[in-house]
Amino acid sequence: MIQPFHTVQNWADYTFGCPEGQWIAQLDNKAWGKGKVQNLILYFSEVGTNKKYWFSVFWANGYRADDDGLSFKDDVEPGAVLELTTAKTKNGNPRLQAAVKISG
Repeated sequence: MIQPFHTVQNWADYTFGCPEGQWIAQLDNKAWGKGKVQNLILYFSEVGTNKKYWFSVFWANGYRADDDGLSFKDDVEPGAVLELTTAKTKNGNPRLQAAVKISG
């Protein structure tokens, strides 16, 4: 069961944002966001650097990347390792373009 964001331990260790381009990360946790926007917050650790990032996927996209692949609500659990492709929006926010599960 996905918990509310305020129940995630060590949430303050994660930075909003992420590298641009392709990178490998482990999904550490996921949690429901707050407010009227129906978002799922994803908490990742970059493999090799152990840098920690968080960003959201949204109901309007089926909680998926832009490539319409994996659903982070249903198909991906914490502990999974993924190859992510990310970019910045015009506002500088992270945008998940593609996600491929490597393991988990």
